[in-house]
Amino acid sequence: MFVPKLPPRISTLTQQLARNLYDTIGFKKTVTRKIKEMITAIQIEKTYTKDEILEMYLNSVHFGHGTYGVEAAAKRFFAKEAEDLSIDECALLVGLLPAPPGIHRFDTR
Repeated sequence: MFVPKLPPRISTLTQQLARNLYDTIGFKKTVTRKIKEMITAIQIEKTYTKDEILEMYLNSVHFGHGTYGVEAAAKRFFAKEAEDLSIDECALLVGLLPAPPGIHRFDTR
């Protein structure tokens, strides 16, 4: 069986959600934290649909400057509701999301 090797420190969206929602998991980069994150992610996956997980992630992700969630980001950066954003404005917000450690967005190699 082929199992792709992921670069170190890459988390699934559900693991990132677990980290965003439950500060008891901690933010120190330890094996224990990663295990707690994985267990919590499994519980989330068993409880919610993919659409619900994506919605929870988008409502909890940090956009910088103390702004959490797409709705708050839409209001902060565009002074409008998230549902009123254009495709271009949505793309800009996606570009503000934190890149995984070790990934450089502008690396053209």
